Amino acid sequence: MSVDKFGRSSHLGQRHNNSLQDFMKFYSSFRLSLTSDGNIDASNLKICNVNEPTQASDVTTKKYVDMVQSNQDVLKQAVQSMKDNIHKQANLLDQTLQRHEKLKDDFEQKYQQQGDSIDRLWAKQHTDIEIMKNLNTHIFDVVKFNEKGLEKHKGYTEEALKELKNQNHGDIENLKTTFDSAITVVKFHQDELIKYKDEMKQALKEIRDQTASVILNLKTLNIATDQLEEADQKQIDRIATIEDKQQLSRLQRLACISVTGATRSAPTEALEALLSLPRLHIEAEAGAMRASYRVKQWGQWRGRVQDGGHVSVLSQLVERDKLLEAPSDKIPPTYVFKKNFTVEIPSREVWNRDSDALVSQGLVCQAALHALKSPRITSQVVLECTNSLAELGQRNKVRLVWVPGHCGVTGNEEADALARKGSSDTFTGPEPAVGLPYSYPQGSIDNRTREKCQVDWSRGIGLRQARLLIKGPGAAATRSLVNLNRANIKIITGLLTGHGRLNKHLNTIGLSPDSRCKLCGTSDEDSVHVLCDCPRVIVNRHKHFGAGYLAPEDIREIPVDKVLAFARSTGLF
Repeated sequence: MSVDKFGRSSHLGQRHNNSLQDFMKFYSSFRLSLTSDGNIDASNLKICNVNEPTQASDVTTKKYVDMVQSNQDVLKQAVQSMKDNIHKQANLLDQTLQRHEKLKDDFEQKYQQQGDSIDRLWAKQHTDIEIMKNLNTHIFDVVKFNEKGLEKHKGYTEEALKELKNQNHGDIENLKTTFDSAITVVKFHQDELIKYKDEMKQALKEIRDQTASVILNLKTLNIATDQLEEADQKQIDRIATIEDKQQLSRLQRLACISVTGATRSAPTEALEALLSLPRLHIEAEAGAMRASYRVKQWGQWRGRVQDGGHVSVLSQLVERDKLLEAPSDKIPPTYVFKKNFTVEIPSREVWNRDSDALVSQGLVCQAALHALKSPRITSQVVLECTNSLAELGQRNKVRLVWVPGHCGVTGNEEADALARKGSSDTFTGPEPAVGLPYSYPQGSIDNRTREKCQVDWSRGIGLRQARLLIKGPGAAATRSLVNLNRANIKIITGLLTGHGRLNKHLNTIGLSPDSRCKLCGTSDEDSVHVLCDCPRVIVNRHKHFGAGYLAPEDIREIPVDKVLAFARSTGLF
């Protein structure tokens, strides 16, 4: 009887394999009797030979042959039935073979389970061996106290130990190898688990990062949507503002043409620069700033300085000059009609004639006297002075008289000295000591308007000749221009804007066949050529401008009356 490495009998498996081999031999021999198409090979079957007649009569032979032929169909049907039965048997055999295979797999599984049981048994035996070792150690300790018994049983113990070691040495080595393999597998799976945990942590981190990115993108999208809606609203407001500005510009153009008598093609921006007229929307902003500042200082402001829309003009003004955040001296109009003091502002002739009598009565500057004399008060300082004078006039006769300054009047000189001393001393107390005068914010707003007009003029596009010859908005140049008569204003306007009676412009609008200069005939007759470098008027240019040739920038600094005189001397106007 054969035994495997675990000492198990393989008789049952051998008998099963023998039965299976006998079945396979039978099945293979049965398959050989079938043709390639699954039919029974009946080549050796002979029923009769019709080609060899017997000794019987022909009639009998013919009947026999007919009978054989008539039974041929029956024979074919029988053969077909046999074929079907054989096929069924073959299918049954296949199913039986499959069942045997399944039984074989079950047997092998049980065989493996039996092997596992034996492994557990050997593990238990290893535990028993350890117990035996401990027991032998205990016996050795007991025998140690008895030398005689130790010598007697020493040989038996050593032999027993040797036999035990020899018998179990191989099994112990196998168990050690199995244990080492198990430890290796556990470590491998532990490393895989750590790696998997690290991958999961990384995946979770990536998911958190992606989630945070998605949330940030959503917030950014919401912000972008809000900004887009705000930009759309601003664009709508900007379009409406542009349309309003265009309408205001058309209105201002009519006024400029009416004042200067310029041609219809003259640019509005150049006419505004000549007349120092701010654009109407800039002037409207300045008016809004004045009104908002006044309402804010009077304590009637209902919004915040940072509010958007129309009220943002106040924040623009404050950002430009932080001093405007201080209180103002401007107050709502207050009327005081009854006063218990008098104010006199004599003429210089009266002063020279009756100076002694006037000086004995009092002294005040003329501007302050006019403010105190008026029943309408719009200054906090003037109101406080009026109240103080009214209180003083309840028990005294108060008379305020103007005196000229720096004429040796004792009281006036003493007042000037006190004023100088007060301005030089350091102020003690909360600042500002007095409110801002109303002229200060007005001047700041006017300066902003002039700067904005100058920036618009310097950064504008087009108007080549006008930007070369006109410096920009300026009060002095405007006063000189408007002091001329209408015909001269028209000449200066056409010459400086380039839209006058010169061939270059007339040719451009189709009123002249030639654009060349009527004087020299070498260059286009435009404003820069006539004013700066036409060789036929060098003498005139030197006479009026002090130089034979000029740069366009030099024309900006020449007074308007000299430009007019030069233009008249050329004979072109």
